[in-house]
Amino acid sequence: IFQGQALIYRHMFAFIDSMCLKTIIELGIPDIIHKHGQPITLSELVSILHVPPARVGHVQSLMRYLAHHGFFERLRIHLEKESYALTAASELLVKSSELCLTPMVEKVLDPTLSASFHQMKKWVYEEDLSVFDISLGCSLWDFLNKNPSYNELFNEAMTRDSQVSNLALRDCKLVFEGLESIVDVG
Repeated sequence: IFQGQALIYRHMFAFIDSMCLKTIIELGIPDIIHKHGQPITLSELVSILHVPPARVGHVQSLMRYLAHHGFFERLRIHLEKESYALTAASELLVKSSELCLTPMVEKVLDPTLSASFHQMKKWVYEEDLSVFDISLGCSLWDFLNKNPSYNELFNEAMTRDSQVSNLALRDCKLVFEGLESIVDVG
């Protein structure tokens, strides 16, 4: 029963991971650490972010939580100062990086689009409708065509995701030997 409860709670609160990820992107923390050029102390980070003293503990909790999940490496400098460095995951969130996945995170976690998944019960019963049809009143593609800012974000996200996928496929030429074309049905 406790394993069942743990599984339920893990999934029930999984959205917190996504919101923490979204928050560090909104605050620009991966970019700040990257520009810093070395691990950054918590005090340096909150100073750059202009965090009120009463809220420093919140930033510390956020950073420790995401370090625990592999987004930052938590270090000690001079035995006293807590500091954070980028990991492979957070390096993919640096906006100036060629392999930046920030647009993908922003697209997936945009409230207008992610709220569509609150319609999954209705989606189960509605014939030929996606969650986007139900929540947005049209298909995702029609929504993107009617909303240029979302369309731009979507296209940027797809481009960035493809760059990372292409990197993975670059060394797999044998897999594609003999093929004349490949189609992303997306």
